[in-house]
Amino acid sequence: MSISGGLPQQFNRAIDLSALAAKKTPTQDSVSAGGSARRDVDENSLVKEIIPGSKQVPVILVVWSPRSEESKLLVQALEALHRKYNEASQRWSLAVLNADAQPAVAQALRVATIPTVMAIIAEQVAPLFDSMIPADQLEVVLNKVVELAAEQGVNGISNGVPNEQVIPDDPDLVIADQALEDGDFQGAITTFEKVLARKPGDPEVTQGLANAKLLLRTSLADVTAAQAAVLANPEDAKAQALAADFEILSGQAEAALDRLIQFISSNQGAQRDIARTHLLELFQNFAPTEPILTAARSALSKALF
Repeated sequence: MSISGGLPQQFNRAIDLSALAAKKTPTQDSVSAGGSARRDVDENSLVKEIIPGSKQVPVILVVWSPRSEESKLLVQALEALHRKYNEASQRWSLAVLNADAQPAVAQALRVATIPTVMAIIAEQVAPLFDSMIPADQLEVVLNKVVELAAEQGVNGISNGVPNEQVIPDDPDLVIADQALEDGDFQGAITTFEKVLARKPGDPEVTQGLANAKLLLRTSLADVTAAQAAVLANPEDAKAQALAADFEILSGQAEAALDRLIQFISSNQGAQRDIARTHLLELFQNFAPTEPILTAARSALSKALF
C-alpha cells in the first residue's frame, strides 16, 4: 500500500469504538502519557484507557507478534520516533497489542496481517499500514495522523501530563504479560495462577491464564500435523480440540467454537465430554460480555439438551 502521499483512504471509513469505550470505569479515563515510549495493552486497557484516551491524544496502535521479526523492528522504530517527537509534549501515544496473547482482540480489530498499524482518534480506529516501511515514511504518516487529530480537536497533552492519574497495573500482571511477550508461556501460567489465587474469578486474570494455556498448547504442536490429524480421524475429540486451538490463534474464533459445538452435537460418551471440557476452557479466552461468547454458550446449550 502506498502511503507516501498521506493517510490511506480507509481512514474515512473508520470503525466507531465508542460502544466499546462505554464499558470504561470513571477511574480509568485517559491514556497513560508519561514514562516509557510504549504501552502494552490488552482488551481491558484498550477499552478502559486507550479508546477513551484517544479523545485527548491520538493513539498509534501496533498489533504485533513476538514470532515476527518484522513486528519487532516496526515496534522499535515507532518507539524511537515516539521518544524523538514526544519529549516536550504528548503529540501521540504508542500502544502495542500482542496478537498471540490477545487473539480475540486482534480479531475484533479485523487484523488480517501481522504487523498491522492503526490510528485511534476520538474513539475511531482505522488501519494505516501492515508492513515495515522506511523511517521517513513513518514520520510522514505520523505527522498526518497528528494533523487529522488536531482538526478534530484532539491536540495531545502538554508536557506528557494526563488529566487524571491512571491506576497502575498489578505488578504480577506486568510480569505475566512480559512472560507472554518473551515466549515463556509456562512462566506466564504460573504467574496468572498466583494472581488468580488472590483474585478469584477476576475476568481479566482468567482470560490471561486461558490465553497463556492456549499459547503453550499450540507451541508444543505443529499446525500442519494438527490439521492432518483431524482430517484423518474426525471423530477424535483431542484432534478436534487442537485444531480449534490453532483456529483461535489464527483469529478464526467463531470457526473454532463452532467446530467443537458441532462435534458435541454429533457425538456421545467420553469423546463428547473431552470436547465439552475443552470448549468450556476456550470460553475463558473471551471477555464475559463478548457477543461471540454469548452466541456460543447458547449454541452449546442447544447441542447438549
